[in-house]
Amino acid sequence: LKINLAPPPPRSQRLLWDQFHSLRYPSGYFPRDNLAIKSDILDWNGDHVHTNFRDFYTDLRARGYFVEVSGGDWTCIDAANYAALLLVDPEEAYFDEEIQKLADDVYTRGLSLLVVGEWYNSGVMKKLKFLDQNTQSWWLPQTGGANLPELNRVLAPFHMAFSDRVLDATVEVKGGGKAFRYESGTSLFQFPKGGRLFSVRAK
Repeated sequence: LKINLAPPPPRSQRLLWDQFHSLRYPSGYFPRDNLAIKSDILDWNGDHVHTNFRDFYTDLRARGYFVEVSGGDWTCIDAANYAALLLVDPEEAYFDEEIQKLADDVYTRGLSLLVVGEWYNSGVMKKLKFLDQNTQSWWLPQTGGANLPELNRVLAPFHMAFSDRVLDATVEVKGGGKAFRYESGTSLFQFPKGGRLFSVRAK
């Protein structure tokens, strides 16, 4: 076994991935992020920087960033060590103390925040009800692709919020960029006045 050790990188290169608030089946009924996949609606694998977000991780590493994975709640985080906290597709609820600390870390300690949301719509969730053969009971999703109501609590101090619209479209980037699919995503409902908001054209 050979392990390469390196001194702690500067704060500007350190990112923290929040794994603590990512949940998966069978701890509860959590549906897949992509609603177009009908063959298996359960999110067995969850989300992790080393599995389904591996390409994202590889790109960050190629750009010189170091990504650490946090398995604890935010009250355990020393924001002075990190440039940004990455909240990607969370399902778990948040403690009030976490939300208060995160707002303080952003406003007073210079911590940046990257948030990746997924779909959430109560009407769609009701349609995903199914009869579980093991328990012989009807199961309803505990949340959508992400827990946007809880995530909106986190974003409230920053005057931001996601909507409950479920979007599925082909996105074109202005300037001749390559088009891509935006599948089972959400949209912004609220954004702070004076903030920089970038939009794309969807078909």
